[in-house]
Amino acid sequence: MLFRSLALSIAASRIREQPDARLAEFVRELHDNRLSALETLDGSIAVRSAFDLSYRAMDPAVARVFRLVGLLPGAEFQVEAVAALASQPVAETRRLIRVLFAAHLVERARGERYALHDLVREYAVEIAEPDADAIARLYRWYATTARSAADSVVPHILRLPGPCGENPFADPAAAVT
Repeated sequence: MLFRSLALSIAASRIREQPDARLAEFVRELHDNRLSALETLDGSIAVRSAFDLSYRAMDPAVARVFRLVGLLPGAEFQVEAVAALASQPVAETRRLIRVLFAAHLVERARGERYALHDLVREYAVEIAEPDADAIARLYRWYATTARSAADSVVPHILRLPGPCGENPFADPAAAVT
């Protein structure tokens, strides 16, 4: 991803521009706020600015999905979770995530899962807009999916009534992967 090269160049520049500063101070600054630390001292070049340019060039539907990904907990996510957040069909969400993948803003993690690089995730979280309805849909999707997985793997166990929905798992093996 191109932003990694930019981030490394900026970090090297910052270290070179301040030969008297202690490296530990820069590392602490990176730890506190990486996006702010990854900007030249004169502010002319910044990772955040590169992300801003990419974000502003996005189609509104792609930008919305990118912002919603910033609401997801954890490092990896499934297309279906984003579809639940966006309240849109999985096929459309998959298409939009592929656009983000082509723009090098989303990476394939494993299987049908995706992830954001730490810096991209930090930016997505920064621009995410709080949306209680979207979060409620996501939690409902998580609960329904967990219930479906349990029903597929151990169907004989009695469960309290809970979220119901279409079981997305073809067989018990699919429920545990």
